[in-house]
Amino acid sequence: MYDYFFDAATHSVGYYDYTSDKNRFVVENVTTGKQQIIALKPVCKSAFGGYCIDSVRFANRQLTIIWKTPYAFADSVKTQKTFRKRISI
Repeated sequence: MYDYFFDAATHSVGYYDYTSDKNRFVVENVTTGKQQIIALKPVCKSAFGGYCIDSVRFANRQLTIIWKTPYAFADSVKTQKTFRKRISI
């Protein structure tokens, strides 16, 4: 688990799940144990998709993930993608 945020008000933690063979981000309420799993499409060629995440924001139950590439100096095309998802747990 590689955590990106903890929100004390909602007792939620958000992390990129690298233990599975799928690209997914998990938001989990640490008090109740409920999880919301968000399937992610690969954004970069990195072996670990979490390397391409530039920032994560969690406010008002809204998750925002910003990816920036390239993840390596050899890549010439620079892109930025933003993903937003309402969290319901």
